[in-house]
Formats: sequence, structure tokens, C-alpha cells
Amino acid sequence: MPIEYPLTVRYKKDDSNLYTEETININITQFYNQPLLGDIVDITGHKPTGYQFDPEASYKGEVSLDALTYAQPIYIIYTEI
Repeated sequence: MPIEYPLTVRYKKDDSNLYTEETININITQFYNQPLLGDIVDITGHKPTGYQFDPEASYKGEVSLDALTYAQPIYIIYTEI
């Protein structure tokens, strides 16, 4: 059984200091097929109505176990449409 690593993710609107936070568990086997950020983090599951995911303002670093665990918390930012 692979070791699980906790990853803190914060979802927020760009014009607010409020955010929803969750901790997800990831492991090395999730990175065998070079995933995209959306394969690890639920990008659209926390999207407010009238907003869209903003990849430029959100985490845009390398999607690797080391990079994601080092860069915690990971921010997913939504901008108004």
C-alpha cells in the first residue's frame, strides 16, 4: 500500500479573503501517468455560480508529488465571468 501524503487545497474567489479549504490525500501512484492539476484537485467542484477557474492566478507549478506537497496550501482561484 503506497504512503498517503496530505495536500491542503484552498478554493477562493479572486475578490474575497474567504475560502473553502479541504485536505486531500495523494500518493506516488497518482503520478505515474503525469497527471494534470485537475486530475489531483477538484477544480470545478467548488466553483461558485458566475465564476470560472483562473489558471493564471491559481497554482501553476509542476504537478509532481514533491512540488505539490512543498507548495502547500495550493490555491485554486475563481474569477467572475
